Amino acid sequence: MKKQALLAVCTLTLLVQTVPSFSGVISSVYAAENVLPATQMKLPSLTELDKNVIETMKKAMQSIAEGVEIELDEIVGQNPSSWVVKAKDNRGNILVDKKTGEVKHVNVRFSFEEVKPSLQESVMRTLKGLDEKRTFKITSVERTKWEKEDVWLFRSDNDSASVLLDALTEQVISAGASYKTEQIDPSKVKIAEKAIKELAKTQSVQLLPTARIYTSSKESIDKVWSFGDRQHGYSVYVGAKTGKLVSVSSSKEVDYVSDEERQKVFAKPFYTKEKAILAASPMVKKWFQLDLKGYDVSVHDNEYTFTKKGMPTIKASINKKGTFWTFSIKPEKGLMN
Repeated sequence: MKKQALLAVCTLTLLVQTVPSFSGVISSVYAAENVLPATQMKLPSLTELDKNVIETMKKAMQSIAEGVEIELDEIVGQNPSSWVVKAKDNRGNILVDKKTGEVKHVNVRFSFEEVKPSLQESVMRTLKGLDEKRTFKITSVERTKWEKEDVWLFRSDNDSASVLLDALTEQVISAGASYKTEQIDPSKVKIAEKAIKELAKTQSVQLLPTARIYTSSKESIDKVWSFGDRQHGYSVYVGAKTGKLVSVSSSKEVDYVSDEERQKVFAKPFYTKEKAILAASPMVKKWFQLDLKGYDVSVHDNEYTFTKKGMPTIKASINKKGTFWTFSIKPEKGLMN
C-alpha cells in the first residue's frame, strides 16, 4: 500500500499521534473506512469520473490552498463509498463520495514559507513558549478540512514538535514538543512511571523513551508532560510546574470505535449522579487524593464532570461496561499545570 494513497484517511490518525489532544476525540471516522489500495482492486482513471465531481474536488482543494495552484493527479484508493484522489507534486489528497460527489475530507500540503506571516509567527511564538532555549524548524505544513474540523498542522523535523491551529480563527488548539526522558526532570518521570505501572497493574510495563511537553487551550491545559507506555495502552499527564499527576488514561479500556457509536450507546446516561460518584470516587481519591463528597455531576454521552464550588473539577469517561478509563483534574480557576 503506497503511503500517499491513504494519506487523506490517515491524516487524522497522524493528528492523534502527534497531538495528544486528539486522542479519544477523533475516533475512526476515516480509519474505519477500510480504504483499499490500487493493488487490491482496479481503479478508474481520474478522467472517468463525472466532470462536475472533478470540478467540485478542484474547488474544494483550491479553497484551502492559500492561493497555491493545486492540480489533481489520480485515484489512488477506494472503499465501498468513497474515492481517494491525490494531487500532483505530493500537494495533498481528497476523499469524495462515489454516489453524490460530495467531498468528505480534503488535505493540502505547504512549505512553511507559503503560509501567511501571521500563522508563521503564531507557530514559532507557541513553540518558544514551550521551550525558549530550543531551536525549532518547521518542515511540514498541512491544512485538513472535513465536516468536524478545519485545522492547520505544523510539524518540525522528525515530528519532534507540532502545533495545531483552528484554520478559521487561527487560534492555537494545541502544541507539543518531544524530549528523551533523560532530558526531563527525574521526579516527573518517576511519577509518570509509577502511575502507568499502576494503570497497567504490572511492573513490567515500560515508558516510551520520549515524552512531550504539551499545551492545549481546548483542554484547559497550560503546560504538562505527556508520558505513555511502549505498547500505547496507557498515558498520563504530569504538570510541568506543579509536578503533580493531572490526567490518567487507559486506552485499552475503550470499546467504541466512532463518535456516532459513542453517542448512540450513551444516549441514555449509564449512571445516575449518585452512582457515578460511587463508581468514580475510589479512582479519584487514588490518583488525585480528592474526595468527591458533596460534588455535583453533569453528563454528556460517556463523559462525566464532577464539580464543587471552591474545589477542582474532575472529568472522567466510561466505556460501554461503565468502567472509567480516563480521569483528569483541573483547578477551579486557571489551567492544568
